[in-house]
Amino acid sequence: MTPELDSLNLLDTAPALIWNGSPDGGAASLNAAWTRYTGRPLTELLGFGWQRLLHPDDLYCVQEGCARAHGGNADRRMHVRILDASGCYQRFLVSISANDANGADHGVDHDAPGGFAAAAIRFAECRADEPAHGTGERDLRFPWGHVPVMVWSTQADGYLDFVNDRWVRFTGMTLDRAQGWGWQEAVHPDDRERSMQVWRQLLVSGVEGSCEFRLGNDGRGYRWCMSIVKPRRDASGRIVRWYGAILDIEDRKRAEDALRLSEAYLTDAQRLSHTGSFALNPHTGALFWSHEMYRLYEYERGTKIDLDAVFARTHPDDIDEATRAFERLGAGDHEVDTTHRLMMPDGRVKDIRLLAHPVDYKGGKTEYAGAVIDISEAKQAERRLQQAHDDLAHATRIATLGELTASIAHEVSQPLAAIAANGAASLRWLARTEPDVGEAWLAVERMIKDAQRATDVVRQLRALARKDGTVRRLDDVNRIIQDTVLLAQPQLSKSRVVLKLELCPQLPRVEVHAVQLQQVLINLMTNGSQSMDRVDGARVLTVISSASVDGGVRVVVRDVGTGIAANDQEKLFSPFFTTKQDGMGMGLSICKTIIESHGGTITASNNAGPGAQVVVELPGAFRPERYTSARTRKADNPNLSSLMGGGTP
Repeated sequence: MTPELDSLNLLDTAPALIWNGSPDGGAASLNAAWTRYTGRPLTELLGFGWQRLLHPDDLYCVQEGCARAHGGNADRRMHVRILDASGCYQRFLVSISANDANGADHGVDHDAPGGFAAAAIRFAECRADEPAHGTGERDLRFPWGHVPVMVWSTQADGYLDFVNDRWVRFTGMTLDRAQGWGWQEAVHPDDRERSMQVWRQLLVSGVEGSCEFRLGNDGRGYRWCMSIVKPRRDASGRIVRWYGAILDIEDRKRAEDALRLSEAYLTDAQRLSHTGSFALNPHTGALFWSHEMYRLYEYERGTKIDLDAVFARTHPDDIDEATRAFERLGAGDHEVDTTHRLMMPDGRVKDIRLLAHPVDYKGGKTEYAGAVIDISEAKQAERRLQQAHDDLAHATRIATLGELTASIAHEVSQPLAAIAANGAASLRWLARTEPDVGEAWLAVERMIKDAQRATDVVRQLRALARKDGTVRRLDDVNRIIQDTVLLAQPQLSKSRVVLKLELCPQLPRVEVHAVQLQQVLINLMTNGSQSMDRVDGARVLTVISSASVDGGVRVVVRDVGTGIAANDQEKLFSPFFTTKQDGMGMGLSICKTIIESHGGTITASNNAGPGAQVVVELPGAFRPERYTSARTRKADNPNLSSLMGGGTP
């Protein structure tokens, strides 16, 4: 057998697809591995035939690699999918370099200077091939330099007796040093034991395999490589040689390491910030979660996740809110931002915020990328802040009552004295020789009226003094104003303030917390009264109620006092700001918080004439639409049905 034929046999036996050609991408020669892998004869693959087996998305980058191979010495590496004999695409790592062969008699086309040489190694383990025919020996004079991959071979027992020039240049080790088991010196010390263990297992099992390790030397450094080895058998099936191919995968490993590091950083960052991420395909209903999402929803990793699993963890009272959010995703809304609660199997409740926006996907399809943030701690802090505010508001009410104590006591003592007087009169009318029942009856009626007046004052005092935890409800603002006047009137009279009420008789009912609104009105009436302390003329405080255009209520408290200084206008509702010598500066700030918690507004301005006015706007009552559960609505809503059912709408 001639050396040339024997050398070609080495190429055909190598566990890699090897071919070369011209810069236009036409193949001049291909090794037999192409036929074994693809099931196509070499005559069909020559020229541009081999390119028809590339995945359409990978074709351009391979053609570009072939065209540019002669432009420099650096190999071009890429991930490529190639069609196998069964009609399936398999992933290969392809290396393309300039064709630097030195002879014209080994299947290399030298009439096309500046051509390419290429090799492809599969990532996954390949199927067993048919036994190779012939037992030709190596020809060490074969110009292996034009093969863009390191090639080696051993005897049946694993004794290395050949490496090509690329292996020598890459490792800096000659064949004399490498033969036998000396090649281990070229493997990184940390990888030697593992690579030898893999090699020994292959020698025992007699199957082809692969291993990743670092190859090089201490002086020039080491690079990650992937080695694939396969046995060659004779006609009887006995292993006669082993052939291997090695490809530099350093760039891929670095990319993988960077990706793993990035994923680790992202996982830690999400864990620290209690933020999970997800991706949703609204066309198929497919839902993908990050590690933190499983922790937030308290599902085991690997649990099948769909919208049923999401709703299973959603608080029953918030099912409607979560359903509306996913309906918007199914409908293609641009941005979704919502908050709702989760309920864990043990009854614990979490507050979360869900954000999502569409991401353009290749092919014109749109998917959603989103984040879920655990805001339980923030919500708890908000609730604690609200509790602190309620406590402060209560303390302010008590302080206000303290200021009104003298006048309120007078207001209560008057009806009590009247009751005593009418009681004595009743006794006198009844003690006559002929009792005057009519007069006694009138006296008792006056006693009942005075008792009711005293009772009303006490009732309002008790309402203001206790921490009223009642919920808001639809109420008549005029009634609340009149109850407030009952408490404020004694102090206003003492300050010689005339109170005028201009109340709209057809006022709509609004949803309010009566005691809180009463606190606001007492504060505004007291401030208005105090602003008129230096007024010599008539001190008139006017309270006006009217309906607003949106179905709400507008309340104005107007005085004729000194007005608001220009420098104080912006700071009027700020905490701890006061113009009083002994004031705390919390009254108007608390008023603002109470009104805004009702969804309303409070503003202050100077009148056209003397004094100032404070305007309170309360929104109209809103009854939210009642929704059925997500599972009930699924059948009636194609957007949600698509997401939950996993089908294409």
